[in-house]
Amino acid sequence: MSRFDELVWSAALNGAAPSLPSLVAGSAGRPSECVVFETVIVAEEVEPLDLLSGGHTVNVGQRSVMLVSDRDGDFVLVAEPAGAEGVFHIVGSTPSSDARWQRIERRIRSSAPNLVPCFLNHNDFADIGSALSEFGTVEVRTLSARHRRDPKSINLSWKRDEYQLRPDHRAAIEEAEEQEASLRSLRLYLAESEGLDLHVRRVSGATFYSGNFEVFNSVVLPRLANAADRRRRLMHDRQRRAGAPVPEPIEVVLPIDRFKGADDTAKILDHIAKVSHLSHAVLHRNPYFHLSVTDHHDGSNFDVMVTSADRIQITPGFRASPGAFTELAQYLGDWFAADRISEAATEQAFSIYDLISR
Repeated sequence: MSRFDELVWSAALNGAAPSLPSLVAGSAGRPSECVVFETVIVAEEVEPLDLLSGGHTVNVGQRSVMLVSDRDGDFVLVAEPAGAEGVFHIVGSTPSSDARWQRIERRIRSSAPNLVPCFLNHNDFADIGSALSEFGTVEVRTLSARHRRDPKSINLSWKRDEYQLRPDHRAAIEEAEEQEASLRSLRLYLAESEGLDLHVRRVSGATFYSGNFEVFNSVVLPRLANAADRRRRLMHDRQRRAGAPVPEPIEVVLPIDRFKGADDTAKILDHIAKVSHLSHAVLHRNPYFHLSVTDHHDGSNFDVMVTSADRIQITPGFRASPGAFTELAQYLGDWFAADRISEAATEQAFSIYDLISR
């Protein structure tokens, strides 16, 4: 186990829950170690680590700590309350590229709708970069993105030299958008914050490598939590009710026109068909697209419609859990590189004065 894991597990066995900054400080000085965070939305009355079975769990206050037995080596996971209702950080010191962490990520995905990660949009990336810039000059070391019109990946990197700084977060995001690409991750560096080196990922997560953890803890983690909290509140309690007006749909808004005909909207069918726990029925194909979708994990059901070339509308049925709603919207948003996921704007009804004046 890493030094971080040893400190966390020892403290948990002794009934203590030291702060994350003190744990990071205690494990400092070993450059091969990092601290990885994935921010998740958790259903009511669910303990996050209970869904990630495979180890012995100790609860200390609101924090849960699990010692995971793995064929590639034991490691520790922490479920840390993120400061917003129903939002937790899953924390570990296993690199996100390690097979062990990737297995945890797959378990998180398979735990939906009880456990759902939150996807960041470009504004979230920009907000994190701008907040960090108060503590030093933000430089982008690497950028990964995916082209919006095809699955082609874009990977960019910049070397630092004494004559020229690397681009900041704004310039890097603009470059990705100029290439019609959706950001997947940014690796950022702040020399003035003790060489703060961190990675921010679209699937609401971040990795701290080195530098001033207090800045990371006060800037990056709260913004991951806020993004997840906004998504949780957006999807909460939206199911239809007998005798009540149909709730406003949620829109997955794209930055470009992707759905110009039946061939384009057929791609939505293709992607939903790839998800084993989703079933669908086509209600209409042309000129508009209308699909009924059922999530067999908990029986949630939705109407998925395309009436505009740049957005997908999702309307909840009489059963629509927040987790299933979030998973479906984010799944489509990720595949089609959405700009944002938001409530559809309410159409203004015409008044008698509007009609008379026409």
